Amino acid sequence: MSFLEQLNPQQREAVETVHGPVLILAGAGSGKTRVITYRIAHLIENLGVAPDSILAVTFTNKASAEMAARVEKLVGGRALRNPVIATFHSFCVRVLRRDIEALHSGVRKDFAIYDEADQQALVKAAMRRLGIDDKQLKPSAVLSHISHAKNKMLDPQEVYLQSADPKTERVAHIYEIYRKELLKANALDFDDLLLETVRLLKASAEVA
Repeated sequence: MSFLEQLNPQQREAVETVHGPVLILAGAGSGKTRVITYRIAHLIENLGVAPDSILAVTFTNKASAEMAARVEKLVGGRALRNPVIATFHSFCVRVLRRDIEALHSGVRKDFAIYDEADQQALVKAAMRRLGIDDKQLKPSAVLSHISHAKNKMLDPQEVYLQSADPKTERVAHIYEIYRKELLKANALDFDDLLLETVRLLKASAEVA
């Protein structure tokens, strides 16, 4: 129990409250990373939770590496397996590389991940095919629209049906080609990594 004595009362309460969901509100420099790492250590060391049944997700590679190093320092050597500590995107890649074919979407496990330059090239090609001038409609604006639609889980047809102006209609047509070309290339963009994981976990109880 000794490592828990390094925490202040509020931090310790957050670490030791392990039944049901917990929301912790904390400002910069108040020890959020410390609380999460000590909470993981407490689950493993004091409550006997299997390390590989613990998942911690964060936004940046730097934060996830720091968290993993801190957990290793607290429980390192005493646990044969490690908790999964990753960014949202890297965790989703891990899940999809293993199980995406359970979705039967046509995307294979060896999918490519398209970065912003790849996405821009795809949008520009779609616009050329549709005869849309990129001075009238910027590819970056189209990508922003597509990203917004994906995050609302809207497909191209839904974007088209909800469109209230010619510009959004054109975006819907570009989005349709963009999506087909991604599938043809066996590729996902960054939004897809999150969305396809959500779809997969909803569709397959076994994967979840």
